[in-house]
Amino acid sequence: MPGFLFEKQGPLNSYMFGANFRRWPLTCGVWLRNNTIDLKNLTDIILLFGYQFPINHDNSSRITVFYSYDITVSNLTNHNSGSHEIGIRTNFDNFYILKCDNCKDDR
Repeated sequence: MPGFLFEKQGPLNSYMFGANFRRWPLTCGVWLRNNTIDLKNLTDIILLFGYQFPINHDNSSRITVFYSYDITVSNLTNHNSGSHEIGIRTNFDNFYILKCDNCKDDR
């Protein structure tokens, strides 16, 4: 699943391009981080690995625990050799705030 993420923190911009690949229950991904949108000044390569845990009987809701490692490839390698991150994500595919069993689905 390809993606793009733009982050702005004060005067600093960060662009991330990459993709996650899923095959139940595993997730892995590769992302590139850059300070400009043209990828000429690549700062980091991010490797991601995750595992999905079902939290209901039909696997429609799940928790994913993931680990990622940022490999610094810019001039900052003299000061930073990379960073580790652990995250938790939840998915509720069949979660409804208001649900009408008698309503027609117009999709």
